[in-house]
This record gives sequence, C-alpha cells and structure tokens, in this order.
Amino acid sequence: MLGRLFATLSGDPVVRLRLEHVTDDACRQFHIDSVELRLLCTYAGVGTEWIAADGTSRRLSVGDVAVLKGSKFPDTAPRILHRSPPVEHLPRWRRSRLLLCIDQPGVF
Repeated sequence: MLGRLFATLSGDPVVRLRLEHVTDDACRQFHIDSVELRLLCTYAGVGTEWIAADGTSRRLSVGDVAVLKGSKFPDTAPRILHRSPPVEHLPRWRRSRLLLCIDQPGVF
C-alpha cells in the first residue's frame, strides 16, 4: 500500500524499497536527503526525528508515515531536516529499529 501511495505521489510507477534493521546511530546528523522524495516508516523501535518549523525537535511514532521532500525536489519550498534517532546510549535490547524507506528508482 505504501509503495503504491509513493508511486502516485512521485509520479513514477517504479519504486525502490529498503526494509532495514538498524542497530546503531546511522544517519545521526540532521540532514536533507539528496533525492526528490523519500517515504519513511518505522515499524519497530524508536522513530525518525525531525525539526518542526518552530525549531523544536519532534519524533515520529511507530507506524507514522513521513514523505519528505529532498534537495532535488523541483520547487523551493522549505525542506524538513531529519535524522535517525541516537540509539547507542540505549540498552542493547532497545537499539533495534525496523525502518521502511521508499525512494524513486536510481537512488543509492
């Protein structure tokens, strides 16, 4: 369902799916992805963090779906800074995240 939604939003009938088991502080710096659009959904563990318009840090909950404009999106609207939440300080049994990432084809 999320793949079809992303295909509709991106206008591209082909999508690239990554389902990742993350156990470290990957992508721990706030950043904007070098893509047009990216869909993120955390199925287990700590959700993706993002910076709201008022400058506060927020966190997506398990099951929340975020579609983020990347630096290659063809308009000049503001982009949302986001990152993987730091987990290395957590007990080992809480460091595990299951993250779905959907991109347009050709993205690493």
